[in-house]
Amino acid sequence: MDTYARRLFGVAAFTNFLFAFALLFLRPVLARLVALDPVAGTNRVFVYLTATLVGAFGYSYLRVAGDPRRFRSFIELGAIGKLLAVTAVTVPWLAGEIGWRLPSLIGGDLVFALLFIDYLRRTRPA
Repeated sequence: MDTYARRLFGVAAFTNFLFAFALLFLRPVLARLVALDPVAGTNRVFVYLTATLVGAFGYSYLRVAGDPRRFRSFIELGAIGKLLAVTAVTVPWLAGEIGWRLPSLIGGDLVFALLFIDYLRRTRPA
């Protein structure tokens, strides 16, 4: 089970780091791919804040990948964070405020959240 956890959370860390990097350094490309409005002025703070939080979660997944038992509590927080991210994108989509591209991207977070919950269900705390 530790090998599975190392792979699962290693991939989760990688995808979070990749998305954070894209938000910080490849925003024009990412914006076209997921149909984001241009970001200017003080709204950039929200983009940077999002990127840093996504990166921080990526770091926590990296810690879990290194020692799943010791950092088990990070898994619960990760599942909650991913479910909240899915909700934050799905609600505006259902209201017709945004298109389908961003919700399709965030669908990966739903998969990770379900895998995290399944891992927690199948393992016992140390």
